[in-house]
Amino acid sequence: MIAADARLASSLPAHLAPKAILLGLDPLLVTDGTWFDFIHAVDVDPDWHWLLYSQLLKGESNWDEVRGLMFPFLVGEAAHVTDGLLWDRLLSKLVVRGDAFDTISRLQQSGYLIGILSGSIDVLVREVACRLGVADWFANTRIVFDEQQRVQDVRYVQAEAEKKLMQAESFLRRHRLRPEECLVIGHSQAEELLFSYIPGVALGEADRCLEPLAVDHIKHLARLPQLVSSLRRPAGVGENHQLRQQVVSEKLLTPSEFQHFLKSSSAR
Repeated sequence: MIAADARLASSLPAHLAPKAILLGLDPLLVTDGTWFDFIHAVDVDPDWHWLLYSQLLKGESNWDEVRGLMFPFLVGEAAHVTDGLLWDRLLSKLVVRGDAFDTISRLQQSGYLIGILSGSIDVLVREVACRLGVADWFANTRIVFDEQQRVQDVRYVQAEAEKKLMQAESFLRRHRLRPEECLVIGHSQAEELLFSYIPGVALGEADRCLEPLAVDHIKHLARLPQLVSSLRRPAGVGENHQLRQQVVSEKLLTPSEFQHFLKSSSAR
């Protein structure tokens, strides 16, 4: 393992040279939380909703058990979300951050590919991507409509970190990129697995779990263009990406098992 680690680490470029940037949605690109806006629009009690959602994140329940409790209209009369007026109201309230427009535009003009990875709702993620001129977007929550355009179901993948990793891999394959040719900008625990696979930059008040994995930290999104144009790989960065390449490509561990391996190694 040590010999292989050294061999693969030496093959990584001395300087990170990203060709693509993957970003989250909330709160990096929009002023308010898109999920928060949605639950208000469908008259769901936010305190009750977030209590159930926190239990979901902790693994104390599963989506099939709580979806009807989190979204009561799914098991009752859905007349209040029947027509397109709900989505018109939501989209009209959706405000993309001014620094997001400027930052994404500058990166695109410099030749970087941009992708959006979000745990939020596909309808809203698509709208933000469209406004920013981003063709590659991924959402972890899908709204299912019936023939009358009523909300029939809300489908969410509980293993959000693993889902984001799969989406990132799809993005890399689509554009024929290696992990080290991409940069992930994140702030939450949902990006922890991504940061162990693709070089990551922590943004703002990022979750502490990202600190040991991040290649850098910026307080504001507007700093991103300057960062990517001058980013250097500090000593020691690359080992986690190298290990991931070895253990996952050889199917020694699943991505989740690899993440557990990283945590147990750092605790020693």
